[in-house]
Amino acid sequence: RQEFSWGGERHVRRHYFGVVRLEPWDAGVVKPHERTLSGPKADRMELLRATRTQVSPVYCLYRERTPSPDPWPFEGGPLYDFEADEQRHVLTAISDDAEIAALSARFAACDFYIADGHHRYETALAYRDEMRAKASRWTGEEAANFVLMAVTDYRDHGLLVLPTQRIVTPPVTPADAMAHIAAMFRVERIDGGAAEAALAERAGRETAFVAVGLEASWSSTVVLDAGALHLLTLTDRAAAEALMPSDQPDAWKRLDVSVLQYAILREIYGIDDAVLAAGTALRYTQEPAAAIDAVASGAAPLAFLLNATPVRQVLEVSDVAGRMPQKSTYFYPKLPTGLVLHGVG
Repeated sequence: RQEFSWGGERHVRRHYFGVVRLEPWDAGVVKPHERTLSGPKADRMELLRATRTQVSPVYCLYRERTPSPDPWPFEGGPLYDFEADEQRHVLTAISDDAEIAALSARFAACDFYIADGHHRYETALAYRDEMRAKASRWTGEEAANFVLMAVTDYRDHGLLVLPTQRIVTPPVTPADAMAHIAAMFRVERIDGGAAEAALAERAGRETAFVAVGLEASWSSTVVLDAGALHLLTLTDRAAAEALMPSDQPDAWKRLDVSVLQYAILREIYGIDDAVLAAGTALRYTQEPAAAIDAVASGAAPLAFLLNATPVRQVLEVSDVAGRMPQKSTYFYPKLPTGLVLHGVG
């Protein structure tokens, strides 16, 4: 049990820790929603080779195909109860063989969706293949065939997904930027303190962003106009989706982050895949105030605030084998490293 505070409220999120048999993505047993990068996987592989231990769990959401009335039938015996990083962690152990068998059977009838840990999962797959290639005999039951995982019911009341705000230093700022935006979005001036409320009001109903740094006159100059912001509400979804890759599924095209990336950042400000890979155009934060301050201080000319991606959309995209744009989700808080370990030999 992980207890934490956010937004002035106390939250409790619950997980089961265990090991899960590794399967390739195309088996559809464990479903991803993000693409991975080679650099982080190389670092994790070196750590795994050196320690022969998985020290951080892959974090997954699970959805029962036939929902049961009680998502937490077994509590287990106490191991640890401590506070760290302003969070409380209560760890128990389920040791009864019958309860373990019941849980294993239950999870075998679930779909698993990676919330955090795509790089760790792919690294575990690569390490298993490496160990198998070296072995003179391989049964499939070796420890390296399994990955340490923590799983949470996707309906858990403590499940918190935060939005990731974009701080933007665009490679180009065309003179007609606002004309392009106004062709697809309704543009409304709002006070700086109203940004989060304006977005929350539209969450789950409309695609909307708050633009920080657009001048009220809509000229090509990008400034923070006396603290004023602009609410951009999508009015022409067909036009926005026409700018997206045609091979992406409809669930992917409906994501707010997809609309922002392709209808505004890429189409208007020239932030394409090459610019994203260079890492100079976008910075990220979970704090709206930090994004606003970056523009106000002159550290960046532009920022966009957006709503969090709902859990249901993460599942919808994963179910159709889609991969969401970078920084689409931030499941808060992270799971602690080293709380549970899995030796892989």
